[in-house]
Amino acid sequence: MDKRLAEIKRLLILVFLLNLGVSLAKLIYGFRNDILSVAADGFHSLLDASSNVIGLIGVTLAAKPPDSTHPYGHRKFKVFSNQVM
Repeated sequence: MDKRLAEIKRLLILVFLLNLGVSLAKLIYGFRNDILSVAADGFHSLLDASSNVIGLIGVTLAAKPPDSTHPYGHRKFKVFSNQVM
């Protein structure tokens, strides 16, 4: 994996962990204090974290070297995962 993809992967993991932390805090606060809007926003933050998983899969697939069926490499997976996110 080249250096750029490694940095992107590191950043996606960091943002994923931060999104999980934010969603957990919102969910706990919302449910403990019976504030449905905060709990709902916690679920929204959890979905934001799931988009980071899609990005991580795309970056991991894009880092694969060229093979017989993909002579120019797998870089298009990164473009695809960016469109999904």
